Amino acid sequence: MFEFYPNLTKKSIAAVFLVAVLFFIPELSSAKEPNDVLYEKQKIIWQQIGAPRAWDFTTGNQKIIVAVIDIGVDTWHPDLEKNIWTNTNEIPDNNFDDDGNGYVDDIHGWNFVEENNDPRVSVFDKDIDKEAVSHGTIIAGIIGAVSDNKSDGAGLNWNVSIMPLRAVNSNGTGSYSDIARAINYAVENGAQIINLSFVGSEPDENFKEVLRRAYSRGVFIVAAAGNNGQVFYSDENKNLTYPACYDMGEENWIMGVSSVNEKDVLSYFAAYGSCVDILAPGEKIYSLQRFAPQYGFYEEFGGPWQGTSFSTAYISGAAALIKSLHPEWTPRQIKDNLIQTADDLYFDINSKGAKLYKRLNIGKAAEIAFGSRMALDSLDGFYFFRNGKNNNAEILRYDLEKAEQKSVVKLVGKVITLSSYDVNDDGVRELVIILQKGETYSLQVYTGTGALARDFTLVKKGKINYEFTGVKFDVDENKQINFVLSKYYPSQKVTKFVKYNWHGKYLNEFGVIGKAAGWETNDIFLYVAVLTGKSLMLREIDWGGNVISELKLNNITTLDSFKVGHVDSLQGDQLVFVSRNTTGANMYVVDWNSLSFYKENLEKKSGKWYLMLGKYQDSLFQNIFRFNLTKGDYAVKNSQGKNLKNYSLPNIIGTVE
Repeated sequence: MFEFYPNLTKKSIAAVFLVAVLFFIPELSSAKEPNDVLYEKQKIIWQQIGAPRAWDFTTGNQKIIVAVIDIGVDTWHPDLEKNIWTNTNEIPDNNFDDDGNGYVDDIHGWNFVEENNDPRVSVFDKDIDKEAVSHGTIIAGIIGAVSDNKSDGAGLNWNVSIMPLRAVNSNGTGSYSDIARAINYAVENGAQIINLSFVGSEPDENFKEVLRRAYSRGVFIVAAAGNNGQVFYSDENKNLTYPACYDMGEENWIMGVSSVNEKDVLSYFAAYGSCVDILAPGEKIYSLQRFAPQYGFYEEFGGPWQGTSFSTAYISGAAALIKSLHPEWTPRQIKDNLIQTADDLYFDINSKGAKLYKRLNIGKAAEIAFGSRMALDSLDGFYFFRNGKNNNAEILRYDLEKAEQKSVVKLVGKVITLSSYDVNDDGVRELVIILQKGETYSLQVYTGTGALARDFTLVKKGKINYEFTGVKFDVDENKQINFVLSKYYPSQKVTKFVKYNWHGKYLNEFGVIGKAAGWETNDIFLYVAVLTGKSLMLREIDWGGNVISELKLNNITTLDSFKVGHVDSLQGDQLVFVSRNTTGANMYVVDWNSLSFYKENLEKKSGKWYLMLGKYQDSLFQNIFRFNLTKGDYAVKNSQGKNLKNYSLPNIIGTVE
């Protein structure tokens, strides 16, 4: 028998088992908020975890299925009904198991307590706890109440599929076998995330194995830590609760969740310790509740509730939101995304020394997940250009897998600089160049197949007193495509950065002293590398021209290649570049969050080194492909230097940018 907590008083929720005691800047003014009439009651919590910012990137997808294994969910709730999962392989009400999954007419989940196809909680029992009966509906509402519909409150996912599975009795008890069957049902019927807002004090190896199999099938498992306020010891099997502690001492495959209040103070009831992976709000929670006015359940929406049950729902909802951006991500990738982007909190509990905990920041998590979609997602090839002797130029692409090069577009004129980026998120990078034809300079955009998508004049016929040194795409916080180009003025020894919108309208500019040997933009800041003598000055600069931070590296004379990405951490950007001095070439990886770095000596090559950052296989971080146009063997490596893939390149004539 699975043991749950006894009934509690109202505010602490009434819940029973249900552990309810029962590169953008966070929170811009333009962040999206829903028009739901009771959203104001939830607003402080949604803002605490950055939900409005996350909604700028995604509001969810009904293809993402979250199984809520609980006391039951009100599938008829007017603000939840549209987001309830439907088994499309089953024909309703024909008293036949059409899909052969062992359950008859399981259109919207299953009831493993009464063994029928109604996963709601009965309201006919005169002794029923009217607050506890809402537990599963509160959780479902946090994860995915239908939102922006001028009704009730909002869910973290405005669009999602909630799979309701009743596996706990109305009195708050349940068996491992029923819950295990519910987990197996969820996995076999396509759930990608399972929410377990309950705890038990005794382990069960068979139940653990069922959960482990679910994880191995790619299911993200979220479990409440409990409301006993006790530490989970790491050195002895004491005060552990399950299922949150099943992965203790193993690979972290269950996301254990505990609670903070709206001021980021650890909740008085919150379990803490080594089984807790992440924190989320668990007090002053407002959400949907069981609605049956003809039987005395008059309120569709209510609160305040409290408990780690509800903290758990925020993490399940966050996982679903991230999954909508990256349906291909594994549970490990989702977990890394949520933890890496969480806010740091330190609690000194019982005066035993401050311990770091992570509190969900779904705004940052969605920003990173969205940005990784827009970034170079696959290390499958690179673009380069050649300028001929007869005022002609050509842009080519080298396919790493096919080991062949292909012409993309031939041009009249001279390519000054080239860069590529998947700006419309279709899996194919677009190209932006500055083209010189006589004394006219223009900015042009081409698709990956060579079709001209944009063309505007930068300089009409006439001599200029500067040189164009770079051009890049810039996708701003409103997802508008802009362009940033750099110009070096030799007489002033100044590099200017100029921004234009998609239509060629000038937006703004600023200058830095010296010639930028390399630079990148992450849409909020520019990262600029300037050589001065035998030193390299790295600067993070905002679009007002203000230097936010800087780092000086000595004994560097030239720079081959310069990139910015997330190769070692999601908390901040890493600068990856190849530099040279009198003794040879080195690759640096600089973490901008800590302003620390490491470097690697490179083998001697006669040509210039180039870098590409991107994803390989199921990596959460970007990996590094370092290559030279001189014939040779080159490898894709992760941040620890492990070889992931080897490529052999022939001698290539041209310039990569």
